[in-house]
Amino acid sequence: MKDIAKLAGVSPATVSWALNVTRPVSEKTRKRIFEAVKQLNYHPKMSARSLRASRVFSIGIYLVNVDLHLRFVDYAFHVTAGACQVLEAEGYSVQFDIVTPDKLEVLSKKALEQSVNGLLVLPQFEGVTQYLHDTIPKDFPVVCNN
Repeated sequence: MKDIAKLAGVSPATVSWALNVTRPVSEKTRKRIFEAVKQLNYHPKMSARSLRASRVFSIGIYLVNVDLHLRFVDYAFHVTAGACQVLEAEGYSVQFDIVTPDKLEVLSKKALEQSVNGLLVLPQFEGVTQYLHDTIPKDFPVVCNN
């Protein structure tokens, strides 16, 4: 950030405000900062961002299926693709996996270890919603289809 600030002729704090959209920065200044970002090929470190924000900027998308072969291919693809588009636009990465009903502890482990900021679980089989309700903290974001 110091290099960006020097090149743009602003303070490091102004660079931080512009990149993190935490305080107003004039359009002229913002343009100079983003030109410096591009010129220096700057990419923010997600690990630093995660520490500062107390979030990992990652959402887990899990298909619960009786085996590891995808059925519901069209349905799963459309839901997953749509979620990925929205999450990417918001700066989140996606962890994707297929989980069999006998391995549901993977879902609660992800939530309890906070290795993701939320879960999208599909399709639902009997008992999955109740399992999530019983094992995941109430304030942890979970979206399930029924």
